[in-house]
Amino acid sequence: MAAPHHSPKRRSLDTLPPKWVNPCGFYPSSDEGAQSSDVPDLPTSREFLHTIYIQAKNALDSVERFKKNYVKEVFDVDYDSHHKSWKGYRYEWLYPSSAVRKELGVNTHPDELRDVQLDSFLKDAYRYMQIMAVAMEQVAFDHAHPEHGSVFADQFKDVEYKLKAVLCEIQGTMIERGVEPYDDVTRDVMAADIRDMEPDSRRDLRDWFIFRDYMIVLEYIRDVVKYFYDNPSRIPPS
Repeated sequence: MAAPHHSPKRRSLDTLPPKWVNPCGFYPSSDEGAQSSDVPDLPTSREFLHTIYIQAKNALDSVERFKKNYVKEVFDVDYDSHHKSWKGYRYEWLYPSSAVRKELGVNTHPDELRDVQLDSFLKDAYRYMQIMAVAMEQVAFDHAHPEHGSVFADQFKDVEYKLKAVLCEIQGTMIERGVEPYDDVTRDVMAADIRDMEPDSRRDLRDWFIFRDYMIVLEYIRDVVKYFYDNPSRIPPS
């Protein structure tokens, strides 16, 4: 079978290790030669949830510092107007709209939080953030491109770093609780026509949809882990 044809953009990224796979760099406990001293004592689920909350808040704080300037610079319109204009458009492949029932900047409804099961949430959140990492890798790559890059290249690189930190904490919580993740997401989750989108105006909108939904997922993660942290009786035994 012939190897799949990938665009130059995709081939450039394929030379890089996937940041979203094993983001903490943990060694499986069954590895030969692994010493028990190499594996740190894991915090409790509640302690991990607090750390996820801190990392999600850090990630949101990092985008808060440039999101309005980004929208003004790229789309020449204020942030709130731009969000309202494109509120009904999104990529369903980033996450199912039925799975994250919240709007940008609005706290998750308490009824939604009460229906969440922790282990299922962790498994789904890990997958959604892996998908976001694939998408954000392309966004960061394009903003750093020598021909059509932007002044926000450093900010999107920082977004990638903060995203990985959130993924790492979710991974650690899943390991502590014995939650088996879905198969790792691959770069194929982002279709070639979206990855190689032209012209600049369409690519700019693509980046906004990804950026906006990344913020929504972060807010959702923040809200859910805070709910469980504040309601420890809802945390099932590991």
